[in-house]
Amino acid sequence: MNERTTFIEMVTYGFRTLFWRPMHSLIFIAVYSVAMIAYYRWSASEAGVSFFADYADAIMGLSNGYGADNFFQFFGAILLVSLLIGTVFYAGVYRVLVREDAKPWLPIQLGLDELRLFMGLIALFVISMLVIFLISLVVVIASFVLTLGIAAVLGGNDPQAQGVIGTFVAFGLGVVGIIGAVLPTLYILGRLAVSLPLMIKLRRFTLGGWSASKGMGWSLLFAHLVVYLLAIGVQIIFARDVLMASWSMQADPGQFSEQFSQMMANPMGDLVYIGAPVYMLLYLLMLGPTAAIAAKAGATSSASDTPQDA
Repeated sequence: MNERTTFIEMVTYGFRTLFWRPMHSLIFIAVYSVAMIAYYRWSASEAGVSFFADYADAIMGLSNGYGADNFFQFFGAILLVSLLIGTVFYAGVYRVLVREDAKPWLPIQLGLDELRLFMGLIALFVISMLVIFLISLVVVIASFVLTLGIAAVLGGNDPQAQGVIGTFVAFGLGVVGIIGAVLPTLYILGRLAVSLPLMIKLRRFTLGGWSASKGMGWSLLFAHLVVYLLAIGVQIIFARDVLMASWSMQADPGQFSEQFSQMMANPMGDLVYIGAPVYMLLYLLMLGPTAAIAAKAGATSSASDTPQDA
């Protein structure tokens, strides 16, 4: 049986990694901060602005019913690059957090860790879609049946009264249903997400996050809530201008492309030199809860005796 990880351990695991693994953490933060700054410098360059302006034109074209091929070419390329970069990045974060013999000078790699993590992300995406569909289906059916039943009981034989009551009941049940669907979904996906750092820890593909997090699901959910609220607060501080710009963007084709490219070009401005390291630290904190569970679960696994391949 795995040793239970406490709520405090989950919330603080990423932060504590800075102290028990300072060299790994600092090199990781430095390398990816430089990469982030380089990306934003490119996005503010003539080539970057031109790319995002063309992408904005493709979005406007799709919204107006033409140019679907152009949009999906952009979208496909961005999705592919994002998946590749995201997989490499998350594997790097988890190596810092859970891999005992990780090489500190190699925060960016492309090997079996990344392949396993990519397969794990695809598997979790498929499972998440299935979970969301099933829970939503149950909520919709339950809300529909309850709405009809309550409207019939309270409305009597008056069809108009039944309609009015049914509308209010449906709205109330809809709100409750959304909350009732979101919490179980996040609970399930949070526990399954422990599989990702577990793959890095054990050096093999596994979906054992559910069993590894047994009895810790709600603590994991609220730990994620705490660190993500912190991340949102930091986002507001460093990218306040781009958030305000996104809210005030207009759908005028003559202005949308320019507004979109300006919004994507270095949203943090000169604060990027401070914001980039802070963002990297936040990623250590945000992935800390799942890593904290995987670190303890992996330490007791017999898989630690398997040959090292990454």
